[in-house]
Amino acid sequence: MNSIETNTEQKNVFFYFMRHAQSLANIGQNTLNSPLSPEGILQASKLVGNVDIVILSGLKRTRQTLEYSNIVYNNTMVVPLCNEIKSGSISDVIENDTELEETYFSALSRKTNFKIFLKNLALTMLEKDKDVNILIISHSEFIRFLLDMDRYLYNCEFVVKNSKNL
Repeated sequence: MNSIETNTEQKNVFFYFMRHAQSLANIGQNTLNSPLSPEGILQASKLVGNVDIVILSGLKRTRQTLEYSNIVYNNTMVVPLCNEIKSGSISDVIENDTELEETYFSALSRKTNFKIFLKNLALTMLEKDKDVNILIISHSEFIRFLLDMDRYLYNCEFVVKNSKNL
């Protein structure tokens, strides 16, 4: 009987969903597109790791979390689909944006589109010869909504998901 040999070595794409470091808005200082607080800069400076790609929301505090960190990475992407869910705070609004709130359906659409984006990215990355690690620096409310979590993430806390379980 002939048998077909299969490659049992499977490559994986791991997504690390991380909340940004402490922002000024987290300590009650709401400013447009809230930057990191001094404590947030310290929190970010303690982050270490090595990833292939970092995905950032369009908000300043995610970019600053990466800039002040000691994370080694090959590429970055700014993907506004993973911006914080707007709930009326000016800190979640970028310059030239006039809407302070978004509807549930708008957030649901972003959630769906971001998951499609991540799945397509994972398919592309599976062509590599090794496991791939992708860090997404986003926002607690958005990550909770995206992953159907029952709690919020703390500053710089992360959750790991394999692309097969996304």
